Amino acid sequence: AMEALGLPLDLQERIIRYHAYIQRHHNVEMYDSLLQGLSRDLLVELKRFMFGRLLNESPILKDLGEDQTTKVVQAFGEIVVSPGDTVIAYGQPGDALFFVVKGQCDVYDPKGTLLASRKAGDYFGEVALIVPDQPRTAWVIAKTFCVLARLDRASFDDILGGLPQARRTMVSEAKKQPRLRHLFDDDKDSEPDERPPGQTQRVSMLH
Repeated sequence: AMEALGLPLDLQERIIRYHAYIQRHHNVEMYDSLLQGLSRDLLVELKRFMFGRLLNESPILKDLGEDQTTKVVQAFGEIVVSPGDTVIAYGQPGDALFFVVKGQCDVYDPKGTLLASRKAGDYFGEVALIVPDQPRTAWVIAKTFCVLARLDRASFDDILGGLPQARRTMVSEAKKQPRLRHLFDDDKDSEPDERPPGQTQRVSMLH
């Protein structure tokens, strides 16, 4: 099929690698078959097991109560991204928070400087959700194949927005980064919109 479409070899290779990863680590058909028809309690128990490491290690999830944890795992949407995929685009509106289940994502400033790496148990994308009307403050690009748990804005507001400790944790972590401190006081100056030089900007989803 790829040859019939005349796809370039490098694109064919990326597609093949993606499907190979899915088959080994995140078989969608098997996953859907496993979840189909389960009762609510069984589904919650299964997803709590699947996201167990994340729930135990994430600084904003590990201290959640039983009800909040149940809501979180029910709200999680799983996505898989390939190396080089853009997960978050600088300057765009933010509508979700992401947790890394497997793999590594790198965070870049608008000029393409590597700021941080996010691995299993880490999260990113929270700033646009906890600061009103704040667009995305960085590029986040997959370093490896990644499985990510996505929590949309509505679920975030419903589950975590009303938990002062979770918000304090996110604000405290964000304020450790000098480039973000001004977002939590009266200084709302924005940064210029630039693309990180030399980075592949294949947008794999909408944010």
